[in-house]
Amino acid sequence: MPRIQRYKKNTTGLQYKCNNCQKADEREQGEIKELRQKTRQSLYVHKARGFDSNTGDTTRYLMPPWGPMQDFALGRLGLTWFNWCAESICIGSRQTTSMVLYKVWKTLEADELFHTPQLTPVSDEQKRRAALQLIRYHQYKFYTEGTANNNYKRKTRTILTLNEAIAGVNMNLSVKFALGVSLFSNTILSLGTERHHHFSRAAWNGELLSAVALTEVGHGSNTKQLRTTATYDPSSQQFVINTPDFQAAKCWIGNLGKTCTYALVFAQLITVDGSHGLHAFVVPIRDPTTFLPYPGLILGDIGDKAGLNGIDNGFIMFQNYRIPRENLLNRTSDVTAEGDYETSFSNPEQQLGAALENLSAGRVGIMQESVATLASAITIAIRYSAVRRQFGPDPDGEELPIIEYEMQQWRLFPYVAAACALRIFIESFIDQYLECVEMSHSGAKLAHLDVQDMVKQDPAKATAHPWPNPNKACW
Repeated sequence: MPRIQRYKKNTTGLQYKCNNCQKADEREQGEIKELRQKTRQSLYVHKARGFDSNTGDTTRYLMPPWGPMQDFALGRLGLTWFNWCAESICIGSRQTTSMVLYKVWKTLEADELFHTPQLTPVSDEQKRRAALQLIRYHQYKFYTEGTANNNYKRKTRTILTLNEAIAGVNMNLSVKFALGVSLFSNTILSLGTERHHHFSRAAWNGELLSAVALTEVGHGSNTKQLRTTATYDPSSQQFVINTPDFQAAKCWIGNLGKTCTYALVFAQLITVDGSHGLHAFVVPIRDPTTFLPYPGLILGDIGDKAGLNGIDNGFIMFQNYRIPRENLLNRTSDVTAEGDYETSFSNPEQQLGAALENLSAGRVGIMQESVATLASAITIAIRYSAVRRQFGPDPDGEELPIIEYEMQQWRLFPYVAAACALRIFIESFIDQYLECVEMSHSGAKLAHLDVQDMVKQDPAKATAHPWPNPNKACW
């Protein structure tokens, strides 16, 4: 049991049991004074990483010199051994990512549309707010022309960072942005050719909103068994999309219920010589003026869910719905005007892998947002526990922060450790994933390439670490 009395700022009137205890307390008071001096140096001289959108400076104080945390010394929160500065750096992002995050947050913080309502709105109002927020988000143009012209790795890293930033503001907006803009655009650029690039530009300019229609009522993870068909008609040079039965209806598709005007539909491509497996098609869904569905479509909203009710998840069924031949994403496979199927793959499994490769970015984004959500939640809990006081050794004296109690530490600290470990893992994993996809786009063979091979190609990666030393960064 720690001697609580020793941590009190004003020790006047305290009775010590022996001179040794008093000397130990005096040493500890000196240590606390030294720590506070280092705190001021860290906060006001050695600025921590961040971004100041008012001055354009790429540095920002890690903690402002006001508020309930101002009296707490770095490394102990005044009364504890918890180092909030090291925690903030470890579960935060790397420097370049932090600059983007702070720029987005600072901008949206000043916009009332992005403020959290005091009461949880009904689901229709949540959908309306998310749609309006996405329009306003486009107007801020965080995604610049320079970013769009970057290579796949840098561009996708920026997209993931932007998505993480808006996830901290409104998770509904984050999902709407990911499905309706970034994932759609990335898939267009990866699986399509020049004739499709105008769809990507339109998505980033806010001229269209998309949905990614993969999952069906009967199948989701087992993509080989998806049953929506796209049959080529040589006489009209069109694909005819059909839903054989309700089990093949596209279901649970984000943005499909009310707001999207286009959908990226995955269907079995069929020509006169048979089925050629899963392919992606850009399919117009609604009139962009009236938002009414086109003839040949049956679609709707699936209703309220347990969460994310700002996303209009929906279902769709196709009845002899025709789209132009050019709407097939044809970087790896194509159908000629006469109906001949052409592909760069000899194995159908490779075609399936190419069709689904970019959707993995969505899974990576979910991992990243989950880690960011955990980090945000545990940071709030830790800081609140440091300023929330309850009970103390002296009924008439100062109460203790609840973080001093072992039960509170037992409940919270494992999540701090998890947030740190998962943050380090996801940053490393994203880099490796983007490198693999970029190599795939360049035509490199990945069949026998593993992580060790990737490290061998760049020995610096074997020792490089994306994280600064928290102690050096703080002190």
